[in-house]
Formats: sequence, C-alpha cells, structure tokens
Amino acid sequence: MSVRNVALHVYTDMVKVNGQEIPERILGVFLTTLIATFHDKGSGGDARGVHRGADEGRMPTRGPNSKKGYVYQVTPKLQTAEEAAEQVRFFEAVEGKLGMVEGSILIGIMNEELGMTLQVADSLRAAQSRTFFTNTGFLDRTGDEINAVMEIGPVVPTEEMRNETWLQTYEDYNVSVGLSTGLYKVGQIGKGMWVFPDHM
Repeated sequence: MSVRNVALHVYTDMVKVNGQEIPERILGVFLTTLIATFHDKGSGGDARGVHRGADEGRMPTRGPNSKKGYVYQVTPKLQTAEEAAEQVRFFEAVEGKLGMVEGSILIGIMNEELGMTLQVADSLRAAQSRTFFTNTGFLDRTGDEINAVMEIGPVVPTEEMRNETWLQTYEDYNVSVGLSTGLYKVGQIGKGMWVFPDHM
C-alpha cells in the first residue's frame, strides 16, 4: 500500500520550528514513514484484545507492507521537475534523520497539474532512482484545465469531459512518457482514475 500525504503548500501549527508553522507534508511524511518502518512489522495472528467486554478476535496473519522495507509515498500537487527533485532531497533527509537505508522512501508522482504535465518527463528523470509510479488525476487536472480556459467561454459538463480530446491526449501522454523513460521496468504507469465509485 502507498501513502498519499497532503500537498506541499499546506501549513500546520501542530508543530512549530522557531515559532513558525511547518509544511504539513513534512510532518505527514515523518509520521507515516515512522509507522511504515518502525511500527508495521506485519502480524502473526496476534489477539486484537478485548474492547468493552467483547473479544475482538485475532489480527490477520500477514507480512509487513513491504518485504524490502520500502515506504511508498505518493506526492500530489507537484508542478515542476525541481519540486520532484526537492522531494527526493527531502526523502534523503528523512531517511538520514530516522537512520533508514538510503533509497527506502519511494515516490509516486501524480501528474495532475498542468505544470507537471508539461514537465512529467523531466520529473521522472529527476526522481528516477526512487519512482514507483506515475498516474494521472482526472478531477485535479480537469479543474486546472477549466481554470486555464474559462475566460474563453463555457466548458462541457463534467460527465462529457471524459470524451474531450485534451483529456485523452493528457492520459495517453502520461503513458508514453512513462514508457519512454523506462518507468515500466521498475514501477507502474497509471492512465486515469475511476471517478464513479457508485458504478464500480
């Protein structure tokens, strides 16, 4: 399983450094990495315990989330290759602070912003030693597209957006770039996300 923490530009006052709020993503990555590496060791079928007098049974028997000790961090809202490279540097710093093996935190790059679509090839190269997937994001990218063209005039209704040329091109381009950069050899290439959960 992978973890999708909040985007880069949201701040929190839960932790402050020199009296200043910190990016929520920093806190999120630290906490989820701690959980994934130092807490999640799998389960040997241990008892869940008793809650309000009821025996809660046993945990399912399973190994840890990653047999090789990887932490799969999905990184949303990236706009540029430099932001992707910065995430790699951030992951290196987290690994160092937590005493982890270098290269343990992998990045999933969400190609869901117009800027990222234009720089997805460079972004995959910037994070190539750590990338485990790239995927498109219909809702975010559609919002970005509407924002870019809404001054020209009205856009098609949401239910018709899936058939628009730009959307098919965007998703096909993400796959093409993933193939051309060799991502398919080490990770997954996504094409779109299912946005109608009631019809699954």
